[in-house]
Amino acid sequence: MRRYFSGLNGGSRHGPFRSARSLDASLKARNLTRLRRIEAQLRELQLLLADDHDHTIILSQVASVQEALRAVSRKVTIASCAR
Repeated sequence: MRRYFSGLNGGSRHGPFRSARSLDASLKARNLTRLRRIEAQLRELQLLLADDHDHTIILSQVASVQEALRAVSRKVTIASCAR
């Protein structure tokens, strides 16, 4: 079962930031692939934390996840502003 962001609009699957414009299909596919990779990184990060790995490794992985999310955000922003 899929879970979606539950936002200010009563829990719509699109959240409070739904736009009338949709992303280009190829950009959407690339972003979904990227988000799946980020999800895998987060699972690995959970394991690192659970296994009490060195904090420098954990912080490095946190920074990697943050930058990956920023990259997705930039691509979506650029695509929506280009329309």
